[in-house]
Amino acid sequence: MDFGLKDIIQSISLLGSIIGLAWYLRGTIAGLHHDIARIEAQLDAIETIKDELRDGRKGRAALHNKIDDITGRIIRLETKMKMTRTS
Repeated sequence: MDFGLKDIIQSISLLGSIIGLAWYLRGTIAGLHHDIARIEAQLDAIETIKDELRDGRKGRAALHNKIDDITGRIIRLETKMKMTRTS
């Protein structure tokens, strides 16, 4: 095989293209890693919000139960008062 100046120049050009492609891919992959990290952070924030909403619902349910208990006590006391007045 006879390598001439033309072959050497083509080889250098090809090597430059390969290095350029590798550099481009490196930058693209770094950008993707950054995007994935940002998406994961957003998903974590969404999970936190869901947990807070779930806790809020549990708290509201507990408050409704307390209100129902207090309402039942008031009704019983009103009934006793009416019975006491009629006696």
